Amino acid sequence: MNLTQKQIDFINENEWVVFATASNTGNPRAAVVMPSRVEPDRIILSNVQMGKSEKNIRENGQAFISSYKGDTQIKVSGMAKYQDSGTLFEEIRDFEATRDADVKGIIILNIQEIEQTEG
Repeated sequence: MNLTQKQIDFINENEWVVFATASNTGNPRAAVVMPSRVEPDRIILSNVQMGKSEKNIRENGQAFISSYKGDTQIKVSGMAKYQDSGTLFEEIRDFEATRDADVKGIIILNIQEIEQTEG
């Protein structure tokens, strides 16, 4: 399942999203984060201060992102993986350095389901 360009623009324009994960025992965790990159089939986040989210992703890759403004909300869910090396990690780390962020790793959410609601 892919985001449309309109949905990508909506997420990018809102900047901040709610990112939720759960441990393998179902203990939830949510953080408000700014995506590093939004693509049709995946959303990439930077781990600057998300130690618990990283642990949850390593245990249980299911993740959820919500972007909202007013009565419009885009909900994205799928499987996430954690990466702290490689070309993509280096690209994102270098990009985030321009925003003064010290990236420890990246979270790649591969989109499986998209839901959009409008008031």
